[in-house]
Amino acid sequence: MGILDWLKRRDSGADVSVAELVERLRTGDPATRAAAARRLGALGAESAEAAGALAEALADPEKRVQLEAADGLVKVGGDVERAMAALVRLLADFDAALRRDAAVQIGRSAERGAPAAPDLVRTLGDPDDEVVRAAASALLQVGRAAIPDLVAALKSGPPRVRAGAAATAARIAPAAIPAFVEMTDSRDPTERLIGALSLADLVPADETLALVLEALRHPDAFFRAWAARTIGLFGPEVGSAATAPLTAALEDGDGAVREAAAASLERVRPRA
Repeated sequence: MGILDWLKRRDSGADVSVAELVERLRTGDPATRAAAARRLGALGAESAEAAGALAEALADPEKRVQLEAADGLVKVGGDVERAMAALVRLLADFDAALRRDAAVQIGRSAERGAPAAPDLVRTLGDPDDEVVRAAASALLQVGRAAIPDLVAALKSGPPRVRAGAAATAARIAPAAIPAFVEMTDSRDPTERLIGALSLADLVPADETLALVLEALRHPDAFFRAWAARTIGLFGPEVGSAATAPLTAALEDGDGAVREAAAASLERVRPRA
């Protein structure tokens, strides 16, 4: 091993005892504290004795240290609920990068991230697209345990959260399908729309086509773009019914709607 490799290993904590890493976690500068928490987590059960120090670090004045400490606490087998509570606090931080990374860390905890599922669902409405993608990915990693919170959001959340919850629930398990079916009979037009779009994304059928086409006129561009994308899934069989509405959508004031409509027009055109 060359001297540079040795220095890198030394600085990363690769050749440092758990006790020394705990000392760094408590007394080092912010970067050193974060690196120590990360290394303790990488050691997993081998550093179980550091669970107390990692739990203490959840209150570190540096939020990046809190982030690494929470992840490390889960990995060493410590108090998962305290770790998730810390990550949930970071999901609400003003720093979008920190919110994104908190969602990523929750996702890495897989099913142990279930206590954070309600907050991940709310984060599907975050104004930052990267944060939203990280939250959706985390919910997929949490898995079936997130279904109740996703279905609850489908019924009562803001429109963007509902749409994100529908798409995520559909990818997690077919168990969400009955909720979509129920929503298509709702008195709430937005709920009917989301149910229809979600079902059409899974199994395009004549029963949902009318509602999906109607969504192309929705006042929210988010839903118009979703509908335009979904229509393409029906294929050439709906070409006669879908061509005119999609052609009109090419003039939509929103670029995402126009792009989705153009792509779907190609998919619904009759095959030669």
